[in-house]
Amino acid sequence: EFDGTHNIVSILRTGDLDNNQPFDRKQFTRIRVTAFPGTTTVIHVSISVDGGTGGAWDDMNLPGPTGAQWNVDEWDIAQWGQLLVSEGESVSPETRPRGRTGSVQLVHSETKALSIRDFELRYLPVPRPVRLLPEDPNS
Repeated sequence: EFDGTHNIVSILRTGDLDNNQPFDRKQFTRIRVTAFPGTTTVIHVSISVDGGTGGAWDDMNLPGPTGAQWNVDEWDIAQWGQLLVSEGESVSPETRPRGRTGSVQLVHSETKALSIRDFELRYLPVPRPVRLLPEDPNS
């Protein structure tokens, strides 16, 4: 929140990820992050495959640190806490997207602190049929 009037929305948009295998087809299955949320929060997830239109995935729910009351100026009004590494995961819809590359968009629109540390896009390789050439001892 900015001056109590505007909500700041954070958007992380990756480039086209191909795991250094640009010709291999992939079936994208899940996205994982490790993050440091200030309190329990949600990240909205979408992915586009091969530069196409994006599709929404499950939201990531990140639990925050519990914290505790601490005596400061006045009795029991301040919070103290700790940095808590929280893991979030978003699973693809029932129809998993297939393609050579995937571009991920993570959107955090709540007025809560959040730092993302690590990011992982998981996929299953899709077999690619190839034409077999007849065995020729002269080739």
